[in-house]
Amino acid sequence: MTIIQLQATALVLSSGLIVVLLFLFRAPATVRHTGEVLSETNIQSQEVELNEETRQVIDEDMPVVTEFPKTEEEPAEEEEIPPGWAVVYEMQKPPEVIVSNRKWPEIFNGFCHSNGIRVEQGNSLNAIAEPTSICFDEEALIPSLRNSGYDITVLHGESLEQMLKNAGPFSLIMMAVKDDGSQALDHEWQEKLHSVGIRALTRDHLRRSYVNILFKRSEFEFITLYEEVADRMIEVDYPELSTFNGFRLPVAISISSAGFDYGNKAEIKIDGRDYAVNRRGMSIVILDLIGMHVVRSVAVDTFSTVYLPETIYMAERKVEVSRE
Repeated sequence: MTIIQLQATALVLSSGLIVVLLFLFRAPATVRHTGEVLSETNIQSQEVELNEETRQVIDEDMPVVTEFPKTEEEPAEEEEIPPGWAVVYEMQKPPEVIVSNRKWPEIFNGFCHSNGIRVEQGNSLNAIAEPTSICFDEEALIPSLRNSGYDITVLHGESLEQMLKNAGPFSLIMMAVKDDGSQALDHEWQEKLHSVGIRALTRDHLRRSYVNILFKRSEFEFITLYEEVADRMIEVDYPELSTFNGFRLPVAISISSAGFDYGNKAEIKIDGRDYAVNRRGMSIVILDLIGMHVVRSVAVDTFSTVYLPETIYMAERKVEVSRE
């Protein structure tokens, strides 16, 4: 290649470089849109109108939204069968009548309707005089049903004996009776409750006052600290660190029991706070001496039953055997 050819080639390359540099370092660029020239500095403040051709292209390319996407909703919680009442679902022969509970969800009413079970409201026996079988969880019905010729059995529930056996070791158990707490304690239950520390109260003590304080040392060992039945109000007060039967109280306790004729109340106070349920029957408070907190407070209507509230009962009319 001659010197003249080399100079010509260099001139061409230099010209191309100059064009590139002019392009890179040009004045503020312009954007062409629908035939209108807008400076880059004011493009955002100008209102742009689309011609028909451009609008058609955009409309064809954009997907058509027929509905907005649905947000995922949390599934509704299924209504559960009331505690204990699942036993009715499993019965081969359902009861004729169920006395309803205000805690029931609609699902249970639907079950009763589909199985031909009549649901009665409240605790009145006026509307349930004829059925041969009745399910209920209101213990106040038991005396009237028994007097009307029904046998009562328990379908599901926890007894007073079971509750005391289930209490943890190193528990302080305090009891006080309101109204009456004795008439459900037949001979069989007196023997069972004797093993868990309830020894003085029998069916002979109708509407008497009753207080019991137990120390549960181990799974099967119940130590009586105080127990009394009386035909007057019973009031006992023990300050913190009181000692009796080799046991030192870590808290101050004050317990009052008044049978129906002696004031009709029950109080169980720990360090000044009353934990008693104060309903008819036996109020029971269990204090965990390790964690130093009340783990249970319940009233058992021991005038009618030895089972805790929400127990499910079946009442069946007694069949009279004819003598021929």
